[in-house]
Amino acid sequence: MEDGRRFDAGRRCLALLAAEPDRPEALARWLVDCGLVPEGTPLDAVDAGWVERFASLRDDVDALVRAELATRPATGPTAAAGPTATGPTAAGPTAATGPTAAAVPPAATGAPGPPADAAPAEQPHPAPHPAPALARVNALAAAAAPPAPRAVPGPGGRLVRALDAPPACAALLAALARDAVELLTDPAARARLRACEGDHCRRVYLDTSRGARRRWCSSATCGNRDRVARHRARTGRSRDG
Repeated sequence: MEDGRRFDAGRRCLALLAAEPDRPEALARWLVDCGLVPEGTPLDAVDAGWVERFASLRDDVDALVRAELATRPATGPTAAAGPTATGPTAAGPTAATGPTAAAVPPAATGAPGPPADAAPAEQPHPAPHPAPALARVNALAAAAAPPAPRAVPGPGGRLVRALDAPPACAALLAALARDAVELLTDPAARARLRACEGDHCRRVYLDTSRGARRRWCSSATCGNRDRVARHRARTGRSRDG
């Protein structure tokens, strides 16, 4: 939480990367805040062993996500917007340089084109993901079933989510590990992975903004610092000139 605004990572496994619960009570609070367990769930079993196991999963997911982000050709607002018609990962040769620039578009020939929301074709991954981290995440995802939710009457008679019993550590780790597996194996989702462009910020998030142009983990924090820095730089150049 920063300046009263909660960081929206877009996925729980990515929210884990930004969390640093170093005490059992902090981890119990995070499990509720991220929505992994409902408010009011008994979490008396959370102890230092839980903290260590969640920290280990965080390190492994971080390694896999960083390996994915390392394949990106560039950073900045242009890269954040996704492949363009002139980029090397565009769906085909460009009008300016492609050898088939004069080719008739599919619509003109009656041939079906790609769906409007189709993800751009991916290039082969240039480097393997860290094998030990991948093996541990896969093992956690398969080790236990995530907690099963149920609907129960809440205040005012509205249905609310609850768990049948206090969750086990392995079940919660499995839920986060499966979320990471689903994210990293979904081409459309992983194409929206972004690293915050703020100086010294290591937060990662899923960019669901219009046009995929989100640049910072938070516009109110890292975004504001960037704007202030650019303003000071412009002001300094004006004085020097």
